[in-house]
Amino acid sequence: MASRKNKPIVQVQGYAMRFKKMNKNGTELFYCVERERRARCDAAYHFDRMNNTFTVKNQHARHDEDFVRSEVSRNRKLTNALKDGRLIKTLINQPIPPIMPLTGLNLLDTISDAHYV
Repeated sequence: MASRKNKPIVQVQGYAMRFKKMNKNGTELFYCVERERRARCDAAYHFDRMNNTFTVKNQHARHDEDFVRSEVSRNRKLTNALKDGRLIKTLINQPIPPIMPLTGLNLLDTISDAHYV
């Protein structure tokens, strides 16, 4: 089975549409991007390159033009905020590491520096 190719998304009258196939009569068929998502929208448009016009084959259903996009971005913002909150909580709850005593060459350097002052 061939891997799915990501086809570009085109904004048509406020809705996000994805190219599906080229018809025999020369028009291009576009499906709503919400077809496989929660909204299950069956919208389809024909695009005629000669006239540069879109013709509606099936209307959009079960979603508004702005609702779906804003819902996705809102969910992403919430998950990012939750991640930030968890990170801050982790940093706050970590104890400050204790200062290690001087040993070896560091101890000898501080002793010799103290004699010269």
